[in-house]
Amino acid sequence: MFLERPIDFAVARAAPGQPEELGFAEDEDRISCLRCWSVITGSDHPFPEFPGRPR
Repeated sequence: MFLERPIDFAVARAAPGQPEELGFAEDEDRISCLRCWSVITGSDHPFPEFPGRPR
């Protein structure tokens, strides 16, 4: 998932019921889950563009 703005890590860390598998990488503006391999990326550090893949 790509966000249009940077991640607010204070809010993200304060959310109740988070699984232990979440990894917060503030320097890369990214939250990742080691259980399901999902990644949420804020606008400060977007993933590279891939032809034919919508953002």
